[in-house]
Formats: sequence, structure tokens, C-alpha cells
Amino acid sequence: MTKEEQLRIINDTIKKTKYNLKPLGYNLVFWGVLIITMSLFHYFFPQIVQLTYYSSLIYWVAIPLFGMVYTTYYNINSGTNWDMKRNLEESLELFGRFLDCLGFQ
Repeated sequence: MTKEEQLRIINDTIKKTKYNLKPLGYNLVFWGVLIITMSLFHYFFPQIVQLTYYSSLIYWVAIPLFGMVYTTYYNINSGTNWDMKRNLEESLELFGRFLDCLGFQ
């Protein structure tokens, strides 16, 4: 295999990945920013997040639930077209690989 063929294969793979991630790119950025912001807020202001016995649980469940509703609403209204079955299969495959790495089979 020549260098040009190798570069072409690499470029094709990068283009395919960009194409596959483009519809869901907003979701990845949104969830990354949300979780990092929540983590930093919890780290710097634990007295606010851990005000009562269940407040930390509410903090880490309620805000992501609102985020889930928001991203679902955004995906429906933006007309994001993605194959749910394919994404679910890939997610389950990755989860299976993760379990294999931990020693579960």
C-alpha cells in the first residue's frame, strides 16, 4: 500500500466521522459543558450543593433531567435525522466492550 493510499484511507475515515458526528455535535458540546459546569460548581461550592441530605442527589438528577428534556426538544425541532437503531446498537456494543475490559463476560 502506497503513502497516497494510506492518506486517502485516513482522510476518508476522518470525513466519515465528521459526517456521522455533525448532527449530534451540539448534543456532545451541550452535555460536556453542562457536566463540567456542574462538577466545578459542586467542587467550589459544596456547601450549597450539599445543603440537605438529599440536595446533592436532587442536584445530580434534576439538572440532567432538564438537560435531557431540552436536548430531546432541540433534536425534534431541529429535524436532526439520525438512525436510532444504529446508535443504540453501537452504544450497546461499546458498553459490552467496556464490560469486557472490566473482566465481565
